[in-house]
Amino acid sequence: MPILGGACKLNQELGTDPKFSARSFSIEDTSDLNFDAEASFQLRSDGTIWRIRDFQPDDQIGRWDNGIGSLTISDYDFRMSTTSGSSNTGSSTDVWILGVNLLSWGVRIISGITSSPQNYEGEIQVRPTGGGANYDVADVTLLAQEI
Repeated sequence: MPILGGACKLNQELGTDPKFSARSFSIEDTSDLNFDAEASFQLRSDGTIWRIRDFQPDDQIGRWDNGIGSLTISDYDFRMSTTSGSSNTGSSTDVWILGVNLLSWGVRIISGITSSPQNYEGEIQVRPTGGGANYDVADVTLLAQEI
């Protein structure tokens, strides 16, 4: 009987194509009326995905490289396709972008300027540079709000 009630898979083959380590990523940041709030994520060239929030340390929440660790980000294109809302910080949405050292998407509230919650839902996609079928897709939800 597997440890952890079968939660881990033994001898799982990773393959050689990029895949997101989760089917969905959700990031939320809440602030009071005197501070900014940001809910963003970054795809880094080392294969990791990081959560970015104001006044909190960045933390790794996953991987885009299937855990291989030796993929080169510039060999892939990424696209953040909008389902609802709008991303107001970071890379462009709804277009394919050549992988670079750092790609990011997010929503941000600026204290005293933006008062309504900023919400974004979409899908992050990865494919070979220049075209071809998607290797993988993951849902993304971002929310920044004041309380």
